[in-house]
Amino acid sequence: MKITVYRKAHFNAAHRLHEPSLTDQDNEAIFGKCNNPYYHGHNYELIVGVTGEVDPKTGYLIDMKVLADLIKSEVEEYMDHKNLNVQVAEFKTLNPTAEHIAYVIWNRLRVKLNTSFDLKVTLYETPGTLLSTAENKIIMTKHDQKYSTEELAELFDNHMGSAIDTPLRSDAFDLSDEEKITQIASKFEDIMTILGLDLNDDSLRGTPLRVAKMYVSEAFAGLNPKNKPEMKLFDNKYQYRDMLIEKNITVHSHCEHHFVPIIGTCHIAYVPNGQVVGLSKLNRIVRHYAKRPQVQERLTRQIAEALMEGLGTPSVAVYLEADHMCVKTRGIEDAGSSTITMAFHGAFEDELQRQYFLNAVQ
Repeated sequence: MKITVYRKAHFNAAHRLHEPSLTDQDNEAIFGKCNNPYYHGHNYELIVGVTGEVDPKTGYLIDMKVLADLIKSEVEEYMDHKNLNVQVAEFKTLNPTAEHIAYVIWNRLRVKLNTSFDLKVTLYETPGTLLSTAENKIIMTKHDQKYSTEELAELFDNHMGSAIDTPLRSDAFDLSDEEKITQIASKFEDIMTILGLDLNDDSLRGTPLRVAKMYVSEAFAGLNPKNKPEMKLFDNKYQYRDMLIEKNITVHSHCEHHFVPIIGTCHIAYVPNGQVVGLSKLNRIVRHYAKRPQVQERLTRQIAEALMEGLGTPSVAVYLEADHMCVKTRGIEDAGSSTITMAFHGAFEDELQRQYFLNAVQ
């Protein structure tokens, strides 16, 4: 008798559905919002089913840890928080539709599994719309339905996610800061005029320029990679090998959905890997990535990734708690809530180490 075991997984990814041989109008008609040239994020739920005969000696069909590790290496680590078009090799030649994503996952797992097993891959887009199923190389699809106006409003309120990289156009830095300030000031003047404000008033006359300078030189200065602080490392002469924690780092950011402030506190830790860094650089990294239009999940991941790269250690922890003015001052107007996000890597994946860190910062 054959038995099927299932393993669930989750990954986030961004893509653009675009066929170069078609016109822009045809691409828009076929792919809709997924043809966005700045890419479009999805949260995917994956169910992997393995069918076969149970081993009479072990009582296993397959060791579930082995299956979990396989899914982690071949799918989650390979696709999670990636721009599929740019960062995943198979989609350099395949349009990253749900059908093709399921197909690629099936192929990557199939070559790693015992050939006596049957394999089924089912892919969902959160919160539960079935996108595609790949089974024995046959792709069966139920296409995502078009959204009504009410459903679109709900999606926007739910703030659909995007990849770890801040979505920027290729020409993002063709203009100088001064040119950006001039253009933004002009366009913000238009906004104020449309709102009916009198720009001849002494109090309002300088507002467009002040806002433009704030956007380019302060609030969103972290968009420009030239502003990223250098992580200069020093020899760890003290032979310090335990976690180092920097607490209560102030976070001032802006919600990318409404362009209103996110205000919070970040705690970070790392375990040195032969070298250490000046403490102020840890604060500066947090500040750099906060100075962008953000979602908190992405900000947390960007800080963690930058620290791992800059410090040369996989052992990094980030804990970020923030108040979102888009929640406090609009929509639900809930003044009492806050949002917490965390990232744990390397040594902090160990439950005991993670708990030491959390005890120290909470």
